[in-house]
Amino acid sequence: MVQQRRESFLGELLRMAEQNRQLSDQVKRMLRTEVSLRASQERLDNQVRLYRQLYELGRRFNAANDIEAILDRVMHFCVYELNFSRCVILVRSQDKPELTVRMADGYYEKRDRQRIHELRLPLDEAALEPVLSRGEQVVCPASCVDASLTALGGKIGMGEYVVVPLGGEPNTPSGLLAVGNGEERVRYFTRIVAEGDALVGLANMAGQATSAIKNVHSYQVMSASEQKYRRLFESSRDAHFISTSNGELLDANQALLDLFGYSREEILTIEVDQHYVHPAERLRFQEELERAGSVRDFEATLETKSGVMMDCLLTSTAEVAADGRPLTYHGIIRDITERKRAERLLADYSKTLEREVSERTQELRATREQAVAANEAKTAFVASMSHEIRTPMNGIIGMTGLLLGTDLSPSQREFAEVIRGSAESLLTLINDILDYTKIESGKLDLELDSFDLRQCIESALDLVATKSEEKQIDLAYFLDKNVPPGIVGDLTRLRQILLNLLSNAVKFTDSGGVLLTVASDQDPGRDGRRGRHLHFAVCDTGIGIPSDRVDRLFQSFSQLDSSTTRKYGGTGLGLAISRRLVNLMGGEIWVESDGIPDQGSVFHFTIPLQPATLEKERSYLTEVQSSLEGKRALIVEHHSASRGILRRLLTTWGLKTRDTKSLAKALEWLQEGETFDVAVLDAPTGGARGSLSATEIQKIHATGIPSILFSSALRRNPDLRKMKFSATLTKPIKPSQLFDALMGVILGDTVSDVHAESQRQKKSVFSGPPLRILLVEDNQVNQKLGLLLLEKLGYRADMAADGLEAVAAVERQPYDVVFMDVQMPELDGLEATRRIRASHAIASRPRIIAMTANAMEGDRERCLDAGMDDYITKPIRQEELASALRRCWEQELL
Repeated sequence: MVQQRRESFLGELLRMAEQNRQLSDQVKRMLRTEVSLRASQERLDNQVRLYRQLYELGRRFNAANDIEAILDRVMHFCVYELNFSRCVILVRSQDKPELTVRMADGYYEKRDRQRIHELRLPLDEAALEPVLSRGEQVVCPASCVDASLTALGGKIGMGEYVVVPLGGEPNTPSGLLAVGNGEERVRYFTRIVAEGDALVGLANMAGQATSAIKNVHSYQVMSASEQKYRRLFESSRDAHFISTSNGELLDANQALLDLFGYSREEILTIEVDQHYVHPAERLRFQEELERAGSVRDFEATLETKSGVMMDCLLTSTAEVAADGRPLTYHGIIRDITERKRAERLLADYSKTLEREVSERTQELRATREQAVAANEAKTAFVASMSHEIRTPMNGIIGMTGLLLGTDLSPSQREFAEVIRGSAESLLTLINDILDYTKIESGKLDLELDSFDLRQCIESALDLVATKSEEKQIDLAYFLDKNVPPGIVGDLTRLRQILLNLLSNAVKFTDSGGVLLTVASDQDPGRDGRRGRHLHFAVCDTGIGIPSDRVDRLFQSFSQLDSSTTRKYGGTGLGLAISRRLVNLMGGEIWVESDGIPDQGSVFHFTIPLQPATLEKERSYLTEVQSSLEGKRALIVEHHSASRGILRRLLTTWGLKTRDTKSLAKALEWLQEGETFDVAVLDAPTGGARGSLSATEIQKIHATGIPSILFSSALRRNPDLRKMKFSATLTKPIKPSQLFDALMGVILGDTVSDVHAESQRQKKSVFSGPPLRILLVEDNQVNQKLGLLLLEKLGYRADMAADGLEAVAAVERQPYDVVFMDVQMPELDGLEATRRIRASHAIASRPRIIAMTANAMEGDRERCLDAGMDDYITKPIRQEELASALRRCWEQELL
């Protein structure tokens, strides 16, 4: 029993103990819950306090109008509210890619303060890349092992830290905020924990500060703009005003007050309408402003305080509300009273001036008509005189040419040559005067065609070659290797310029020589224009030109002095015409001379270069030839310029040369055993030296070397004519002739005497197909001359004395060619041509060739426009006549 009670008691004790344990566990759980609730409550209270602080801070940020004040509040909040031991604000440098310290707190040691304020962080600092380029936080807790983050912490003196963007845009902040603790971890400072309340509050505060900084900056910009506008408004000389849409003035600048004579207080009490003299003007101004939103330069009459009426220009723009209603008008008023008064005076003066100008214009028109009539009369007179002079000149030159083709005694030939030379000189003078007249009247047009530059130069040299040979002076030319063989330009006018310069050089040179060189360069001309040019230079060893007389050279009808005219003759037109032609071509011309006799002068001119492709380019003249390469050539030439040209030409073709000016020296080389494949020889002339030269040439020839002799030496030394040379050449040296001669000598072909062959060609009868020819000419001398010239060419011709006879003759029988004079009685050549063309089908029409003394500008075009096929001018030369006939039968073959 006792035992049972005992066991029951023990059981009860155990139940009570279990109940106590359960109760104790329940109490513990309740205690833990209470602690957790208290911690949560404390954290919640801290968060509430933090957001209240952030709210208050944001309110203060918004009230701030200075960036420094905002940054001070940022520093204070981080240190005293967020409880970080250190805080640094860094901003971008204005002139370097780096960040500098703007503010810092928590650096109490002098050394730490100095170090942090001297800190410079480059923008490419690795640890700052996320915050600078993406606007992300950079967090470095005490446990961080990232080397770049810990390195940055060392620079800013923080063992743990966080960096957030401050100011600017999200991806390009203008500054950074770094907060954290020093390496000595004081336990009551806030620890850097990711996602902690402090970091959230820091980010929130930085965002508010950034917005506040932007607002302050915008306010400062707007304030500066407003101040600038106000300064402009007040300092403007124009009268500015701002008014409501009802006409109430809101503001006015000092210029407007001065203009109307009111004080600021007075003018603001007066409506705009009261200033208008004419209310209708105010109404039209208001309607236009409401319709278009702005009005510019509206004229109105306004009244000042003192009652003075002003003419004004009004310009105004409306400021409108979102619904389109006008709110205010901003306008400008300009006083144009004086201008309007001046305009009225000017209008009165203009009427008077118009009347005077009209009268003067009528006078000028009458004067101009008289001048035009006088100029046309002068042109007609020059054309008529040209025709009248060329007609007898045609007979003189043509007949003397025919006379020289007959058997004459030496004295008769001399007389005939004097007649022809005088006639040619007179013709040159006539041509110069005609060219000068064309240039002065502006009627000279340049032709643009492709042509062979070397042929142009050689044809000009041929025309002065006879004179240079008579004076026993050297005449040569050289083209630089970079000069294109073909160019585009006016062949005739370029040849005329060259002929003028070469003729003068030969005329004023008594000993030595004349050398023409042509080069191409990219240098700017004397006038500064850049581009590729052809540079021509004519160098002589003549009398020279004193420097004080150079400026007279290119003037019309001007020479160096009267003694020059008496001794050498000439009109003084050649250089003036050359200068005008060069200028027309877009080039320039000048002269260089020291004025020392026998040292001569150099005439230069340049023209723009436009290369052209020729149908038959002689490229072999500038290339090494396999058949000539390695051959040895002996050059004996007493003129240094020609000797140098021969050396360069032969070297270009691949020959090895040895040259000298002495025949005796050449003999010495041969006697020493030197061998040559060919010899190119010329010799000085005159007296004993000429005879000795002939003997020395004979000795060289006797060695058996194939020799090419210049025909000038042959003509000057009759003894040499008995010898048979491999070839003879004329001067000036022509590369194509020299090349042909060398190829013939080296390859063993027969080479004709170039000079003799050319003479034979001139004297030979023209060989062409049979042609039925009609000659239309009213002058009896020219009739006879034309028939004789055609007879020399192997043709007989029918005659017609005027245009009517020509038309009738063509109607009677068919003709292949009609040589048509232009200026004839009864019916001129132009009208006769038109009638022939109109009455014949194309297949049966004869070729009509103008053969006229009309050589003025436009005469050729008038002939071709009338239906003629070709054009030659008087005086007629046999070669020109033959060329015209050749073109006829070549056209028939086509």
